[in-house]
Amino acid sequence: MTTQKTDTILLSINPQHVKNILCGIKRYELRRRIPINVKRIVIYATSPESRIAAIADIEEVFSDTPEMLWDKVCGAASITHEFYKNYFDGAKEAFAMHIGRIRMLERKISLNHPQLRLTPPQSFCYLDEKKISWLLGCTVQ
Repeated sequence: MTTQKTDTILLSINPQHVKNILCGIKRYELRRRIPINVKRIVIYATSPESRIAAIADIEEVFSDTPEMLWDKVCGAASITHEFYKNYFDGAKEAFAMHIGRIRMLERKISLNHPQLRLTPPQSFCYLDEKKISWLLGCTVQ
């Protein structure tokens, strides 16, 4: 069964970064690679939480050299410059997703839920419309 690509991805994120996203401190999610056409991310907090916590709209995706991108996002990335330099070490291009509206889930959801049956992505994976619709139905109105 092939999954048609959508503009929504499931993104694995460290639980501390998820916490900072949800409380509004972290407004940019940084990656070494990411699809440019992403419009929405399903936020999966990695171990020890191992749960989907929220769905966020992406206002814009920026790409530049790591040096130039830092100047654009440093105040809203919720990481130190040292962490940033280590993460992008050796990369020629860096990406930043500007996080917009965040929809919290009524309860955090495991990837092995019968409606999802997913495995944690190493970085990201596309979600099909059926899973996206179901997850959106689980958000707090």
